[in-house]
Amino acid sequence: MKSMKIGGWSGKAADGKVVTESLVTIIQYLINNHADQLPNGMTQFRFLQRVASALDKAEKSQFLELEDADCKMLQDLLEKNIPPRWARSKDITSVVEEFLSL
Repeated sequence: MKSMKIGGWSGKAADGKVVTESLVTIIQYLINNHADQLPNGMTQFRFLQRVASALDKAEKSQFLELEDADCKMLQDLLEKNIPPRWARSKDITSVVEEFLSL
């Protein structure tokens, strides 16, 4: 089991509104935009079910806990698909580096 504090920072949405983001936001972005790179069928269904449950708990507790295999799958997805522009944010860079080092 892998665990880390999800962090949190403020950012601006495209419409200029201030939003709060965290590791949960990053993972949701990856899953929503790169689901085609995840296993298909029941494997993906169960993976997404476990991750969704972990993300819900993390939003309440501020700690993300993932099974080792789920963490590895998300780390691989992040390494392959992280938008380069995110490197401009110290907050995002810090959370990403910590997550990849789990």
